[in-house]
Amino acid sequence: MSVEDRHEQLLDAAKQCIVNNGLNSLTMKSIAGQANVSKPLLYKYFDTRLDLLQALLAREDERRYSKLRRSLASAKGYEQIVRAVVNHNFDERSKGDVWAVLVDQPDVAAIFQTSRTKRRMNLGRFLIKATMEHYAISRVDARRVLRMASSASIGAAEYYALNHKDREEHVATTIDFIFNGLNLFPKA
Repeated sequence: MSVEDRHEQLLDAAKQCIVNNGLNSLTMKSIAGQANVSKPLLYKYFDTRLDLLQALLAREDERRYSKLRRSLASAKGYEQIVRAVVNHNFDERSKGDVWAVLVDQPDVAAIFQTSRTKRRMNLGRFLIKATMEHYAISRVDARRVLRMASSASIGAAEYYALNHKDREEHVATTIDFIFNGLNLFPKA
């Protein structure tokens, strides 16, 4: 197995251990067992449990943002842009998601706070520009309505995470709510 494949296998094993038994019961021994490798081999790739968890979070975060970037790149119109971001918020707040578990651990999440802040700023600039192009509003107003729309999306995603009813219905209701507010502005 290549170095890259083994690295991925070990991260996959750690992810599976967390999904099956939770973060608190995660040990290097349990990861090695899940991956069917020796502990010394695991330590060859990761010096500590924290190193492994940070690598797992970095991988999951990159996957999450790659998915969002693909959705935004393929969006045909403003509504699809909003839908992509709302779905991203719902993904981010899903219960049982390893990313959500790890990002709540300050020592684990510390490694990517700078890159996460940069990504959020880039996404914010993109959304402000798209909103200004779709509606005849100023940058200040675009920023303000997007802050409100983001809060609505995050709140709906958190509510969904608690109730686990029909996700698509929650997403559709959230998008309708956002556009009911945005459509108060004249289109460009």
